[in-house]
Amino acid sequence: MRTFAIAVALGGITTGVLAEGENFPLDVDNGAFRLYTTNSNDGYNSARGVVFTVDESFVVNGASLWTQASSPLNTTFELYSIETTTGDVLSTAVLERSFRASLEGDLGFHGGKWDEIELRRGQSYLVRVLYEEAADENWFFDFDPVFFGDPPVDLGPVTVIDGTLGGNTSNFVMPLMGLQIPGDDCAADLDGDNDTDADDFFAYLDAFANGDLSICDIDEDDDCDADDFFGYLDLFAQGC
Repeated sequence: MRTFAIAVALGGITTGVLAEGENFPLDVDNGAFRLYTTNSNDGYNSARGVVFTVDESFVVNGASLWTQASSPLNTTFELYSIETTTGDVLSTAVLERSFRASLEGDLGFHGGKWDEIELRRGQSYLVRVLYEEAADENWFFDFDPVFFGDPPVDLGPVTVIDGTLGGNTSNFVMPLMGLQIPGDDCAADLDGDNDTDADDFFAYLDAFANGDLSICDIDEDDDCDADDFFGYLDLFAQGC
């Protein structure tokens, strides 16, 4: 499963904009986002998630969680279409997409990808993540329509309604999760792990040495030459 890590300062997140190839954060920006626990699972073994309604149809191909983990979190991410947005939202839910990914890294968005799916205008969804291990840091919003009186938050393409624990909205905190927006394929990523590293570079060298036009012919002139080699170096430097 492809995974990605987007380590960014929370203050640099832009909501309300769907940008190709980027992570769209479900950030309610209510001034009550904070570090709750350290070296703890904090309920993720029962799955934590975000309930939202789509205001304009768009396509997603993955999800992410704002977390920090110095050792791997063996996660399962799930996307459900739901008919109710309060209480036990899984009672009439349909599992639309899921993936498993091992997440590890500094504080930031970490996640992975599933097959593309269109989120339909007017439909409500639950995106959630489940794992058994302890994360270094667990960050949550104090956010709940009942406990705190929080109204739904309009982010433009979606409206965030509530957080869940175990598929129920009765808890009073919500994780910061994101939805991955599809973009162009990363041309330098030859092994399909959504990253550019030594494995990709040596794979290109091997293809170049063997004249494999399907990989080495960067400028598409039916030849593998110095122009292609330096072309790939440029792509590699750009990363994914």
